[in-house]
Amino acid sequence: MTWNRSTQQVTILSDEGIVTILTVGSKIAYVNNKERMLSDAPFMLHYPNRVIVPLRFVSEVLGATVDATKSSDGILNINITMGK
Repeated sequence: MTWNRSTQQVTILSDEGIVTILTVGSKIAYVNNKERMLSDAPFMLHYPNRVIVPLRFVSEVLGATVDATKSSDGILNINITMGK
């Protein structure tokens, strides 16, 4: 993963060669140069050097299966499983 401060972009390169580019404030991501819409735009926290990205999107692009369930007490449980 790399960060480009001037373009405000996070670039993720997977072990399989998939290149994902996310831009702070934009709901458009690029996966191997193909445009994909995000439910929420990545954003930067006030604390320096921290960018929050959509967990499900990044996990699934990297080949993971994401399962989210809410328990009876209202707690959201997220299980991320990487493929083999």
